[in-house]
Amino acid sequence: MHLTEGRNTGFRKMLNALEKNGSPKPIFETDPERLSFTSTILLHPAFVGESVGESVGESVGESVGESVGEKLNKTQRKIIDLLRENQKYTLEQMAQFIAVERRTIERNIKKLREKGVLERIGSDREGFWVVKG
Repeated sequence: MHLTEGRNTGFRKMLNALEKNGSPKPIFETDPERLSFTSTILLHPAFVGESVGESVGESVGESVGESVGEKLNKTQRKIIDLLRENQKYTLEQMAQFIAVERRTIERNIKKLREKGVLERIGSDREGFWVVKG
């Protein structure tokens, strides 16, 4: 985190370091007036899958799976974990974070919506996800 400087001269250095270690690209979002921005730096997929995601994902998947009467697959559990962390993740961000194709995320979200586990509130651009259960 000490790679950027207060005068915005360290962005290239930060982006190069993330790319070098195989991390997903950060997400930059501005306010409507473009007076400020936020940056989301996603965890490296290997960190989530091996350290946190599988142990947490299994317990989340089991509890949500029990509530809908069936077990969720690994990708579905990871999607739920991500959306509990940040309800505004886009399909592209989830695909990048989980290291799968966008189409895989679309298929699994469709299944989760059919099971009543996920609900989308609002538009694709301004909306957010709600994990039920």
